[in-house]
Amino acid sequence: MRATEARRHFGRLLSEVERGKTVTITRYGRVVARVVPVQATEDPSCKEAVERFRRRRAEWQPVDMSIEEILRARHEGHRF
Repeated sequence: MRATEARRHFGRLLSEVERGKTVTITRYGRVVARVVPVQATEDPSCKEAVERFRRRRAEWQPVDMSIEEILRARHEGHRF
């Protein structure tokens, strides 16, 4: 992203970074900055959520379906 675009669309740039994207900013074709997301591991609530998910995942029963069946099932009821 060019520096002028970054200045004009700073809010959008921050939204992208917040979603995990690293944005490289250039001026006259040269890289001058990178805006990177803060590491999610720094947030204790994120670690807690991951641990809760892992505990619940351990309780899941295996599904006797092929990948093709799973992919077909995700579209059941959709209108095309």
